[in-house]
Amino acid sequence: MAAGKWQLWEDDPAQLERITNWAANGLTNEEIARSMGIHRSTLREWVKAHPAISDALKRGRLMACEAIENALFKRATGMQLTETVEEFDGAIVDGKPANGSIKKRVTTRQVPPDTGAIIFYLKNRMPDRYADRRETKVDVSAPVIALGIDPARAAE
Repeated sequence: MAAGKWQLWEDDPAQLERITNWAANGLTNEEIARSMGIHRSTLREWVKAHPAISDALKRGRLMACEAIENALFKRATGMQLTETVEEFDGAIVDGKPANGSIKKRVTTRQVPPDTGAIIFYLKNRMPDRYADRRETKVDVSAPVIALGIDPARAAE
C-alpha cells in the first residue's frame, strides 16, 4: 500500500462525499473499502486515525437511518401516493410504437397506516408503555401466604 493514500480521501471533499454517499446508500464497511480500493482492515484503521473519514461514514449512516425512519413513519401514519402511468394507444410495428399517441394517466391513492409499522414504532419510541415485557418488582421480604391454608396451621 502506498504511504499516504488516505490523504487522497481525507484531503478531497469530493472523495469524502463519495464515502458519505456510499454509507447513505447502505453499503457495508467492506463494500466501501472495496470501492475505495483498500482492505476492510485498512478502512478500520483510517476511521480510527482520520476524523474526516470517520465523520464522512457517520454522516452517511445517519442519512440512511433518517431516510428509513421517515419511511417507517409514513407507513405507520398512512400516506398518499401519486402514480403516473404512460399508456400507448396505437399499434406497434417491429417493436416500435407507430400511429398512436402516449397518454399519461396520473392517479392518487391513499395507503392506510400499517399495523406492523405502528407497533414497531411505538415499541421503540415508547418502550415503557408498549414493550412486550414489563418489569414487575416483587417484594420478597413480605410474608408469603399460601391460598387455602390456615396461617396458624402452616407453621406446624
